[in-house]
Amino acid sequence: MKKTIIILLLVTFSSCYSAKVVTTPKPIHRILKTKFKKSKNYIKANEWMVESFISSKSVIQFSDKEEGIIKGKYLMYQGIQGTKYIPSSKPYYGIITIRVKDNSVKIEITPLGEFKVMKYMGSNYGFTTEQFIIKGNSLVNDFNMYLKNNEDTW
Repeated sequence: MKKTIIILLLVTFSSCYSAKVVTTPKPIHRILKTKFKKSKNYIKANEWMVESFISSKSVIQFSDKEEGIIKGKYLMYQGIQGTKYIPSSKPYYGIITIRVKDNSVKIEITPLGEFKVMKYMGSNYGFTTEQFIIKGNSLVNDFNMYLKNNEDTW
């Protein structure tokens, strides 16, 4: 009788939780036209990254002013601390690469690692490919607005 109850409980709880790895999306990239020279575009891109990387886990990892490249690892999803009611999920990072030249800037957001989505009690937990695309497009739009609206006034 005890074995039957234990098996029944195991089947019940294991059917409430599942994890799956989903396909990684393609990088998000856009070329933005500006009215600035390469050096000004580089400075504006660097400033935007510093202002956007509000978490200490987001860092600029490489920059080369002569080549006009800035690369950074960006925390796109904080993750969830698990409890007895919800499973934990790990943070998710993306690589932001900005390349500048006269009158244009290219921004690319590349997924870093695989996407694991957990289904628990009918709800999805984790960072999905759809969330990556939404967050990536939001970052690109924010960068575009920064380039257009951030005029030096002094």
